Amino acid sequence: MYQNKTFLAVIPVRGGSKGLPRKNILPFMGKPLMLHSLAEAKKSKYLDRIVFSTEDAEIKKIAQEAGGEVIDRPDELAQDHCSTESALLQVINYVKGKEGKAYDYIVTLQVTSPLRSVETIDQGIEMISSGEFDSLFSCSRIFKTLGTKVGDEFKPLIPFAELPRRRQDRKPFYGSNGVLYITKTGSLIKEELCTAGRIAILETPEEESADIDNQLDFKIAELLFKHRQETYEKS
Repeated sequence: MYQNKTFLAVIPVRGGSKGLPRKNILPFMGKPLMLHSLAEAKKSKYLDRIVFSTEDAEIKKIAQEAGGEVIDRPDELAQDHCSTESALLQVINYVKGKEGKAYDYIVTLQVTSPLRSVETIDQGIEMISSGEFDSLFSCSRIFKTLGTKVGDEFKPLIPFAELPRRRQDRKPFYGSNGVLYITKTGSLIKEELCTAGRIAILETPEEESADIDNQLDFKIAELLFKHRQETYEKS
């Protein structure tokens, strides 16, 4: 609890993955990838409860053996086309219906961001607790020229003539990196979006933004994790 508000962390973990099969339970730095999110969440000063949402029996067993709580997800909400929000809403309804409990905010922790720190989680909670925003997501700065593709032609969002020539003179764009989402429960129910209502952004350290989707991402994330460990040990 923080500022008299309650926070439920949900770690959605499906069994299926096309880019990297069973990636959520593959060993990452010596333990299943999904457990890194649980480990950091447990360090939080503010989270009231942490639950996994999964349809997969093996994932459920791994989570429970690590001391995690699991809310079973129906198979129909664990298909490739299903949104993360559908899993979150099922958790909200389960907790409300079965236990009569309600939480002010839902904190979504995707297991594909294993370098997320507890400092980022707690900083996000502190930011959104002001009540000024309905949701918050983590982001990274993007200085590259952004645009769309029409056939083989590039269409910049901002005309090149309007962009400063030097990269350091350009105002950055900000893009979601998937590390953290926090949403007022009422706003999530109303809009069925993690990014609902008025949205705050939290810029995270660059090394935390690694997002695992394939084997190369996995290897890069492990290298970044090792580098961070070595840096902490030297400091």
